[in-house]
Amino acid sequence: MENTPKKPTLHRRKKNQPKAPAPAQHGSESDGSADSNSMSGDSQHAPESSERHHPVTKKGEWEILSGLKQGQRFEFSPGKFEGYLHKRRKWPLKGWHKRYFVLDNSILTYAKNASELARGKKHGSMDIGLSVISTKASRRRIDIDADASIIHIRCESQENYLQWVEQLKQHRLRKQHQMLYTEHVSPAAGAGPLLSPASPSDDSPTG
Repeated sequence: MENTPKKPTLHRRKKNQPKAPAPAQHGSESDGSADSNSMSGDSQHAPESSERHHPVTKKGEWEILSGLKQGQRFEFSPGKFEGYLHKRRKWPLKGWHKRYFVLDNSILTYAKNASELARGKKHGSMDIGLSVISTKASRRRIDIDADASIIHIRCESQENYLQWVEQLKQHRLRKQHQMLYTEHVSPAAGAGPLLSPASPSDDSPTG
């Protein structure tokens, strides 16, 4: 009898037998995608920046005092307020010079000192009722723009600065209230032009 060659035996894998793991491929695209997925997943759950909800406020910026709003009244009459402040001059003696200021019935008057002011020797006077008042707390600065002239003031201390800002605000609101709700404003209340003829600008040698 002839020997019949045997057929090769095929080993079939059982249904429940797991496949052998494929060898790892270094530098493959699958690794990069996995890393990118993990990074994107982390970014989705990362806390949002606090700057979106709490914007950083710039300190030391100029602020403009607000005036009397529509329908608002200010019936309180602030008293007289006075004291020494530093006023800036451009010429002939450029720099900050000490001057005595008096705020009464929205009229701001200043002179070299209290005695000269008492004798009527004033350097300037202005009505702050319709003036634009800018303040800068970081430098204790107050700028008053009365259209025809601008004066630049600096306070010696933070406490003094806050006092003057509050007094200027009250006198300004009171004058605006009188202009809106009072038919006739007496001369003592500061009626008249915003800037008196005796009010020099910063360029005046008497400032």
